[in-house]
Amino acid sequence: MKNVEIKNNMPQDPGIERAVVSLLFNEDALDIIKVLLKDYNNTDDENLTNRIFWDKRHQIIFRTVFQKEGNVDAEIIASIIRDSGKMAIVGEEYFADLADNIDYLYSNVDEYCDILKKKFLLRKAISVGTEMVKTSMKSGAEADEILSKAQDSIFSVVEGGQEYELKSLVDISHDIFKNIMTNEGRSSKISTGYRDLDEKLGGGFAPGQLIILAGRPGMGKSAFALSLSLELLKKNKDRKAAFFSLEMQ
Repeated sequence: MKNVEIKNNMPQDPGIERAVVSLLFNEDALDIIKVLLKDYNNTDDENLTNRIFWDKRHQIIFRTVFQKEGNVDAEIIASIIRDSGKMAIVGEEYFADLADNIDYLYSNVDEYCDILKKKFLLRKAISVGTEMVKTSMKSGAEADEILSKAQDSIFSVVEGGQEYELKSLVDISHDIFKNIMTNEGRSSKISTGYRDLDEKLGGGFAPGQLIILAGRPGMGKSAFALSLSLELLKKNKDRKAAFFSLEMQ
C-alpha cells in the first residue's frame, strides 16, 4: 500500500511534460531539446524509474522522435507509433492535440527541460532511498556493502543519469589540437595561484580534470583546498568555485 502511495505522489509536472512533447514538433525547439535531453533518450518506455517523462504516453512520443532520423513530421511520427503497436497507449486524439498545440513558447524550451530534469532527478533520489531502506531491512544485510552500493547510486543521481563512453586516443588528440588551434595558442588552463604547482600540473587546472589531494589527518588538506579556491577566484574574476566538505557539520 505504501509503495502505491509513493508511486502516485512521485514528483512530476504534467503541464511541463506536455509542453516539451508539443515543442518536439517545432523544428527550432527540437534542435535545443535534442541537446538538452540527449542523455535521456536511451531508456525503455517501460522503465518507470529511469524514464525522464513520468507519463508513459509522453515517453513513447519522445523516444520515437529522438530515434527518427531526418526531419520530424507529426504524421510520420504517428505512423511509426502505430506500427509499433503503441498508439493504443498514446491515443490518436491525445497525440493530435499535442502535435497541433502551438500555445507553448519556444523561448521557454530550456526552462521547460530544466524543470523536467529536476523532477526526474527527484524521482531517482526517491527510488535510490527506497531501495536502500528495502535492502537494509533484509536479514543478513552487510552494512559496508549496502553503503558502497548506496554511494554508487547517489553518485549516479548527482551525475543526472548521464552515460559516458570511452574515446580512442586518436579522437582525444584531435580534440586537444583543435582546442589549441581555436585558442590560437592561448592556454585553456586555470592558474592555481602557486607557480610551482602550476608547473607540476602543466600550467594549472585543466577542464574536466580530477585532482586528488591526499595526506594524513591534520596536515592541512582542507585549508590548502580552500586556499586554491580563493586564489582561483582572485585571479579569475569570471570564474566560480564550489567547496564541499564532510567536515561541514
